[in-house]
Amino acid sequence: MLNFDWLSGLSMGQAKGLVLGLFVLIVVLVWMLPNWYIYRGAPDRKIWRNLKIWATIVVFLQAALYWYFG
Repeated sequence: MLNFDWLSGLSMGQAKGLVLGLFVLIVVLVWMLPNWYIYRGAPDRKIWRNLKIWATIVVFLQAALYWYFG
């Protein structure tokens, strides 16, 4: 099984920073996706159809909630 005992040595601030860093990594990976993939199946390339923007907004909201309540 997975053993996460090594995480017990982290402070809460370090753990929060690690999780927020993962949120940043997700946003970076989303912005690395090619545009042809983002707009696949869309009838046009209007800005509100850009999934990179929507994913960034959602991840930002999740990170803000985690920062506030975490």
